[in-house]
Amino acid sequence: MEEHIKRDAYLKGLKLKNTGLDEETICIRLEKQGIPYDLAQEVAKNVFLQRQIDAVNNQPAPVFSIPKRPIISILIDEIRLWFQMRKQK
Repeated sequence: MEEHIKRDAYLKGLKLKNTGLDEETICIRLEKQGIPYDLAQEVAKNVFLQRQIDAVNNQPAPVFSIPKRPIISILIDEIRLWFQMRKQK
């Protein structure tokens, strides 16, 4: 019987996951639906944390700019500059 109540509480909590409600409000809503306070508090905490984890995981990966010139041509230019500076001395 206890496992059934826990499963029911998590199913109801997951329905509230994407509503934007805070942890306390989720807990209160679960209590109004007949879930015991301790279990409602645990479910609300886990649902709130899972929402935050999902938000972090759904962020796009950072994009790094790649130089348009090939690296070899940049190195050649640097070597040329070095030789020019050396000639001037």
